[in-house]
Amino acid sequence: MPQPAPGAGAGRDRDRGTGPAEMSGAQTAPDAEFTDILYEVDRGAATITINRPERRNSLTAHSYREIARALDLANSDPAVGAIVLTGAGDRAFASGEDLKVANTLRSEEYRGYLNANVAARTRMFGLDKPVISRINGACVGGAMSLACTADLLVAVDDARFGQTEINVGMVGGIDHFWTVGRARLAEIMLLGRVFTAQEALQLGLVNMVVPRSELDAAVRGMVDEILAKSPESIAKTKRMLAFVHQAAGWNSARAFQFEMVLEAFDSEDRKEGMSAFIEKRRPDYGRGTR
Repeated sequence: MPQPAPGAGAGRDRDRGTGPAEMSGAQTAPDAEFTDILYEVDRGAATITINRPERRNSLTAHSYREIARALDLANSDPAVGAIVLTGAGDRAFASGEDLKVANTLRSEEYRGYLNANVAARTRMFGLDKPVISRINGACVGGAMSLACTADLLVAVDDARFGQTEINVGMVGGIDHFWTVGRARLAEIMLLGRVFTAQEALQLGLVNMVVPRSELDAAVRGMVDEILAKSPESIAKTKRMLAFVHQAAGWNSARAFQFEMVLEAFDSEDRKEGMSAFIEKRRPDYGRGTR
C-alpha cells in the first residue's frame, strides 16, 4: 500500500489516504519529494497516487506539477515498464479542480493553473511507457480529462464520471474525449451530467469495469500484460498513438480550449457559479428562471 517516505510530513500525512493495496516491498520517492501525491515503484510499475483525500483528491496547480514530475521520474527509470495513476482512499480518483482555491485566484494565477494542467496531460502523451488510470471512485471535471489522457482506464463499478465545469459557469476540456463522437461529446460537455462507470464503458471512455474487490487484480493483470511486451515496441506504439492524436488536430483544439477556459474564468457567470457551489445554492445567471 503506498506510504509516504519515512519522515516525510509524518504529522500532516497521518490522516491521509493510501492507494492500491496490491503493492508490497515498494520503493517510495525520496523524503519530501512530493506533498500532494505518493510515488512508488513495485514489480515494474510506478504508481502515482493523488493524495488529498481530505479534499476528495481535488487538484491544484501544485498537484499537476507534482504529477508531471512523477511521470518524468517513472519514464526515466529503467525498472519501470508501466505507470498507474490513481487516487487515495475509495471515495474519489479525483474530484477535479479545487474550487475553493480557484475561487481565490486572479486571472494570471489561474493561467498558471491551466498551464500546469495542460503540461501534465501533454507530458503523459509524450511518455514511452503506458499509463493506466485506476479509477477508484468519483472522476469528474478536470480529473476526468486527466484520467482520459491515460492509455488505458480501469474503473470500479461504482465510479462516477462527468465534465461538470459547465454547472459552475466554467468550460471543461474536450481534447481527450475524441473517441465518443460529436453528439455524445456535446451531451457530456453541455449538460454536465454525472454518469456511471458502465455508461463510460459503453461510450468507450474506459476499457474495463470491475467490482471494487477486483480492481487491484485487474490493474495488476494489465500491468503484467504490458511488461511481457517489447519495451521498444511499446514505446514506438505510444509515439504512433500520440501522432494520430496530433494529426487529428487536437493539439490546436487544446490551444483554443485554453483561451475559452480563461475567458470563462474572467466572467461574472463563473463567479456566480462558483459562489453558488460553495454556498450550496442554485446559481442565478440572470435568466429569470429562479
